[in-house]
Amino acid sequence: MEIITDKTETLVVQAGEAISRVLEQYTDRPVLLLFSGGSALSIIEHVDVEQVTKRVTLGVLDERFGVPEDQSNFSQLEATDFYRRAIEQGAGAIDPRSIDGEGLEETAAWVETTMRAWFENTGGVTVITQGVGKDGHTAGILPFPDDQEQFNKLFVDTNRWVVGYEKPGAEFPKRITVTMPFLQSVVTSSVVYAVGEKKKNVLEQILDKTNNALLAQMPGQVIREMNDVLLLSDQHISG
Repeated sequence: MEIITDKTETLVVQAGEAISRVLEQYTDRPVLLLFSGGSALSIIEHVDVEQVTKRVTLGVLDERFGVPEDQSNFSQLEATDFYRRAIEQGAGAIDPRSIDGEGLEETAAWVETTMRAWFENTGGVTVITQGVGKDGHTAGILPFPDDQEQFNKLFVDTNRWVVGYEKPGAEFPKRITVTMPFLQSVVTSSVVYAVGEKKKNVLEQILDKTNNALLAQMPGQVIREMNDVLLLSDQHISG
């Protein structure tokens, strides 16, 4: 894992440039490019869209299910000039929003089937952006500190790449998101963008290899087990 610490306004540019470099590295391979929502989506303005052609398929790492359009991660991606230009240049997309009134589980299953078919047909690579929440969540995988068994069933001890789940009480309780096996084994490169003073404590815990917190308590720890991770933060942290 590489860690870059700098000012926020500089980091967002560096994050976009990092994605561009990875895309350039795989000019001869199809790429599934999945963006996180929230602050991590801001780096999209600094990705070289000229590289996002028909060899690239766009999507989001997690989706908020059953929310108004302006709160949907994919809708926010779709509204960017980057997305519009990429589609004009022939890029594809996997849209995880509900289709024809299908439920949470059915939609999640469709997203997984579509992603697996993409891999089988292309043999491509996966590039993602990730954020880290102040509660330790990442990629839409929320902590379940009081129910490790349910957390493991959903996200860890599974052959699934994508799951639909509900966590009552959360700001967005219904989510469609990837699993730990997907992050650990399928993702080729990840750019983790985590800025803000409220992220400092959780980032230090995530990067502390002596920290014995369970994934159910701090899902963001998965970045220690992923391939080719670049972490960018405006907080001075060590790892």
